[in-house]
Amino acid sequence: MTGGRVQESTRRLALTVAGAVAMLVALVAVPSSSSASVSPRGPVVPAVMDGVWCGPGQCVAAGELSSLGAMRLWTLTHGQWGVVPLSLRKATRGLIVSLSCPQLGSCVGVGYAEVGVGGNYVGFAEQLKAGVWLQMPLPSGTPGLRSVSCVSSTWCMAVGATTVEPTNGAALVWNGTAWTHVSTATVSPSSGLWAVSCRSSTVCMAAGYSDAAPLAESWNGTSFTVTTPPPSPPVEGGSGLDAISCTSAGFCLAVGIESGCCGSTGGFAMAWNGSAWSNVTMSTALYAAALTGVSCATSTSCLAVGTTSPADEQHFLPQADVGIWGGSSLTALRGAMVGKQSALEAVSCTRANWCAAVGSLTVRSGAVQPLVERWDGLTLNRMFVPA
Repeated sequence: MTGGRVQESTRRLALTVAGAVAMLVALVAVPSSSSASVSPRGPVVPAVMDGVWCGPGQCVAAGELSSLGAMRLWTLTHGQWGVVPLSLRKATRGLIVSLSCPQLGSCVGVGYAEVGVGGNYVGFAEQLKAGVWLQMPLPSGTPGLRSVSCVSSTWCMAVGATTVEPTNGAALVWNGTAWTHVSTATVSPSSGLWAVSCRSSTVCMAAGYSDAAPLAESWNGTSFTVTTPPPSPPVEGGSGLDAISCTSAGFCLAVGIESGCCGSTGGFAMAWNGSAWSNVTMSTALYAAALTGVSCATSTSCLAVGTTSPADEQHFLPQADVGIWGGSSLTALRGAMVGKQSALEAVSCTRANWCAAVGSLTVRSGAVQPLVERWDGLTLNRMFVPA
């Protein structure tokens, strides 16, 4: 899998609109399980959501406005979203694609900013502190970042990859004062780390790709070690892991994307038992989906999300896909079918019966709106996001 293919296959790395693109960050309160979904109303917001993190008492979502060139802050109160306008100066910042909040009111977001032209990206990070998002200095040479996982306000790990061939993975550690680079285990001429999940400062699993195949590296507090993914049939465009969620040193669930001929994509999943990876059996519908997000509340309760993009888009449009993990396989769920077409990019679960999945939808007029779907343990329901 080349860096270019990965960049093209996931919307979270590619800028979707030429010109001004901005970050969208939302700090919201997690609603009770009785909160009802809200029917769509109001003007269209041309925006997409790329990342989400939820924990006790809060959720944070990140994305980009595709044409307005302004950032939005959304709050969720009593089951309804409300928007808070932010200063225009924040529209010049980079794009955040992953968030982690180790405690209430304390969050770290990472992503990238484009430098010059030609798709060259550098790392970007911000921290929510005392109610204000502030940019965090990164070491020189930090490439675009794709994922962050924090276990406390003084320890986080972020991973990413260069976008210029040959690509290389990168990892950084935050010690509460500064970010520092740490060496990855993979020295392949074409590799990248796209996701990381940490349970402590000595227990992390990072995932991505190496030489067009899935890659997973475990962190023991001082160094990374490559873990061997299960064998899988080779695909024409390669495959790689795009998201990972670990509940302990003994369990992780990772999902990813396979690229076939003619631009087609499909999904796959792997499970970690503390010593080895195994392929995960999935519903037929999920094998056709590019799986880009996963979150586990327990080792027997996870939600995976993605998007099916049919080769014949003249007759079949992309649609969001959701799979539920019960401990042995991923079973497709019927999502809230909304809009002309839809996509889910990321998901975060606080418990087995509360998850928030985010992405975008295109309505009949062709306008793009941010999309939030809430899982209550039984059904998925769209939560309307107003302008």
